[in-house]
Amino acid sequence: VVDSRPVMASMAAMALQKTLAVRPTPEEEVKVLEVEKEILKLCQVLGAQGSLRRMGAFYLGVPERNAELDLVFVLPEGSATQPAELLEKLQNALPKAIRSFPQGSLNAPGLRWRASHARHVQLFLAKEEKPNPSTPAPSAIPPSLAALYAHEVSSQILASVPSQEVFQDLLRVVKHWAKRRGLYGNLFGFFDGTTWALCCARVCQLHPKAVLHDLLQFFFALLGRSDWSSPIALDTGDSLAPTVPMVPGTLMQLPGNVYGPARAAHYEVSESVMRVVQRELRRAEQKRVPELWAEHQFFSRHRHYIRFDFMASSDEILEKWWAWGQQQLPELLHIFESQLDSKVSLRPWPSSLIFKDESWSHTKAVFIGLHIQRAEQKCTLDLREIMVKFLERISAWPEAEAHQKQFELMIRAVSSQEMQSWLRDQGSPGVKALEHEVMSPSRKDGYGPAMAATA
Repeated sequence: VVDSRPVMASMAAMALQKTLAVRPTPEEEVKVLEVEKEILKLCQVLGAQGSLRRMGAFYLGVPERNAELDLVFVLPEGSATQPAELLEKLQNALPKAIRSFPQGSLNAPGLRWRASHARHVQLFLAKEEKPNPSTPAPSAIPPSLAALYAHEVSSQILASVPSQEVFQDLLRVVKHWAKRRGLYGNLFGFFDGTTWALCCARVCQLHPKAVLHDLLQFFFALLGRSDWSSPIALDTGDSLAPTVPMVPGTLMQLPGNVYGPARAAHYEVSESVMRVVQRELRRAEQKRVPELWAEHQFFSRHRHYIRFDFMASSDEILEKWWAWGQQQLPELLHIFESQLDSKVSLRPWPSSLIFKDESWSHTKAVFIGLHIQRAEQKCTLDLREIMVKFLERISAWPEAEAHQKQFELMIRAVSSQEMQSWLRDQGSPGVKALEHEVMSPSRKDGYGPAMAATA
């Protein structure tokens, strides 16, 4: 029996070095502080007093270079200003900002915009409230407390692990693996950073004295062998934290805290996404170490694809249109599964690709790979009914009338050869990041049937 631990230790160290290489530089951290000062000053000018707290990767200590900065501005208890009131004032002061859309089961008021130094900022708003012990825990967290709840969850994660430094290293390496294997992102219901952080924190709790490469093996063993019949949850040591019954099918559970009860950590995960995640976890557990980090060749792996081109006349309209589209994409998978699950397997890609178009100045494309089940006789896969149902849902965009003829969605059936040709024509250097800027395709590309949702 060959001991693979030395090799695993070496590969884990190399992966960690790659993730550390993309950490924000000291100069970038200074710029982040400047952005935070600008936001605090703006809120004060608008008559709001409060505190600004970091969220997400920046709060957990694992940000990457040029990552979006997630913040929550907290109004003190007793403040005459309400989050909704401050949101309106900020919207007027930042006309290019767009409203934040609900993320999973949390719905916090907020704005997203490109701040100074070209950094995207997502600012949530919340107001402190003392919990009433005599009041039962609500099944839904009020919007005014949602961001505080999310911030507290991150605090609980950091407080619950034996070593924050070891946890952060494990999370960096797992994120690196998940991105290379096409599992990291918030499209189609894939797992986001908080969900992966929960998994890493639980592994650290179960193996408090383990070193990084052993934790990585434990991580894949725990998740790869799980039947997901019960959700993965942190041990926070708080037996008094409020709870509500978990929705059937919950995979990972956010801990309860003073701002709200325990709840699912993710969108409702479709069967297609769950199969992809489970397959990759089992692959990671079984594969030899060098193959563990192999990049998923999504754009050459499938014979057939569906490409969704979201387009708009301005960055602001595209962000709004794209935010609405992200909420509808998971439902598309459910429609597929209800009608063609026995005939086709889906492999969604969890990140978008930016491209340029002759007619539209602002664009994003997303993709689904199709694997058609073999049959004794050749058959035609008719997707028109599915796409019509999806178009009916996405065409109900509440802001469609306000932006008539300023946005569009093109849905195309694309073969593997056509996909490769499209990428080459655009001069794409390779699909390796979450978003890429590539050159302009022709609108007369003839890449199979296209359906449009346009106003």
